[in-house]
Amino acid sequence: MTKTRPLATLLLACATAGTLAPTALATTKAKPASAATILKDCTKDNQISKRYRLADLKAAQKKAKTSKKKYGSCSVALTSAVAALSGKAGKNSISAVIKECNSGALKHKYKLATLKKASKNLPADVKNYGDCDDAISSQIHTLS
Repeated sequence: MTKTRPLATLLLACATAGTLAPTALATTKAKPASAATILKDCTKDNQISKRYRLADLKAAQKKAKTSKKKYGSCSVALTSAVAALSGKAGKNSISAVIKECNSGALKHKYKLATLKKASKNLPADVKNYGDCDDAISSQIHTLS
C-alpha cells in the first residue's frame, strides 16, 4: 500500500530531485488575486512587489493590454513576472539579463542569484533611462 503525501511535500521532493523547477514552488505560496489588485500593486512603482499566481498575472497582463493608457507602464513588469513563472530558461549570465531587459522586458526566466547580481551591476545609463531595473525587480519579487 502506498502512502499519500501532502502536495507541498511532493513538490519539495520533486524540486530537490531536480524534476520540478523551483518556480513551481513559488506559485504554491501565492494566494489568488484579482487583476485589479495586481495592477494596483504594479502602478505604485512599475514593479510587481508581491507573489501572485501565474493565472492571475496573465489576467492582469490581458487587462493592462486593453487599457494601455492607464496601465502601459506595467507591461514590462507583468511580462517579466509571467516569464519568471512560465518562460523558457535564459542564459544565466549577468550580461544576458541586462541585454534582454534593456531591449524591452525579461521574456525568459533566470536564476534568482543571477537576477540579483544583474540588478547590482546595472550600468548607470540603463538604470536611469529604461525599465530594466523594474523588469529585474519584478522577476526577483516573483521568485522570492
